[in-house]
Amino acid sequence: MQMLGKGIGLAGAAVIVIYLTVMIQPATAQSTDGSRPGDLFSFDQIRPAAGQVLKNNGIYLDAGYLNDVLANVSGGNTTGVTSAGDAFFAVHFDMNRIAGIPNASVHITFDDRTGINASTLAGTQFGLSGINGPSDTIRLSEFSWDQMLFDDHLRLLVGRINPTADFATSDISCSFVSNITCAQPFAWYVNTSGVAYPVSTWGGRVTLKPTLPSYFRFGVYQDDPSQNAVTEHGFNWGINTSTGVFIPLEAGVQTDFSSTRYPFKYNVGGYYDTGRFTVPPASGITDLNRRGRTGFYAQMQQTVSRPDPSANRSLTLFGGVLAATGGFQDYPLSVYTGAYQRGPFPSRPNDALGFEATYVTINKKAQVQVIDTFDSLGLTAPNHTNEWVFEVNYKIAIALGVSLAPVAQYVVHPDAIGFHTPRPGVDHAFVVGAQVVINVGEMLGLPHWIRLN
Repeated sequence: MQMLGKGIGLAGAAVIVIYLTVMIQPATAQSTDGSRPGDLFSFDQIRPAAGQVLKNNGIYLDAGYLNDVLANVSGGNTTGVTSAGDAFFAVHFDMNRIAGIPNASVHITFDDRTGINASTLAGTQFGLSGINGPSDTIRLSEFSWDQMLFDDHLRLLVGRINPTADFATSDISCSFVSNITCAQPFAWYVNTSGVAYPVSTWGGRVTLKPTLPSYFRFGVYQDDPSQNAVTEHGFNWGINTSTGVFIPLEAGVQTDFSSTRYPFKYNVGGYYDTGRFTVPPASGITDLNRRGRTGFYAQMQQTVSRPDPSANRSLTLFGGVLAATGGFQDYPLSVYTGAYQRGPFPSRPNDALGFEATYVTINKKAQVQVIDTFDSLGLTAPNHTNEWVFEVNYKIAIALGVSLAPVAQYVVHPDAIGFHTPRPGVDHAFVVGAQVVINVGEMLGLPHWIRLN
């Protein structure tokens, strides 16, 4: 009851913040200190001069921090409150400015994640906080060479990388607190041996652009699950612990606000993972010797409303499907959809309102593992063949580079996969909380390096 009270109080505070934010009528003119219409206050951007000096020498700095405070207030494995944080620091080198190599750049990123994901309370594998994966270690997340050739019809990326920002994703995929679709549909992460940000392995990615809106992209990435350990810091660059390679490919067409009034992205793709995987047969004997998993996906994202073509206030609809087509995978089918409203109110042009939902089927052999765990504890096992996850959030633009997003999430049939002390009789989990995002580069007015994939 104490945790329930905390969660209700947190949800109530979020409602009050949204109400006060919408009711405040800030100035609509762009100020000289870098603030925007709708910002509650602004920082004096005291570093533009220093940033310009760095830019003149081909160096771009970026840093940020986000924190998710989430409370499971009903259902799930247990009620309670969690906090998960993620800090990153990146430097981008313009090799044309530094060494006279046209259209080339070097990227270095470090990441540090801390805390516990709210999924541990809700009783599901799904990351209800986007801060999912290895925590409590500072690691090298990227060290890469980026090259554009032939008037930007060919883009190459090679080095210590991961496929997170390049396949089955979009510019609004991570505009939500959970990682239901951030950066890929969540099943992508547990269905394969491929690593995901903030982990990096050896890899390469090629993007071919027959026309500027259209593209064909493929990559090859080292499978090395040992890099997920908290003892790893991203500097073990050997291949002795490799278990295979992850090969995704994608074709699509996309536009943005600068090129069309109603931007869109339509894409199809798939993957082949040669890495070893575990099959949990009903006999209880684990098979560790299988290789080769495949999947297919199709996605769409379409802006359907944009009252003012000179502004980004707009409504975008999105959806997709990810289907396992070979090899054991926890979630054979994922279907997801949602809507994202930039600037929900004229007085709040930099706020955003988002809703998303995902439906997944659960592999029967994964269900057997869950049932065996319940049986070993003398508990009645669930008989769920599917799972639903919903999220709604409202991002409040507090200042340039600073935002707060109250959020509510609801899980139907938490899967209990991987839980050693599950709670019987659980059919839902209700999670509320908020996410704080700080982009130091924007806050200080530093020049921004625009990544193109």
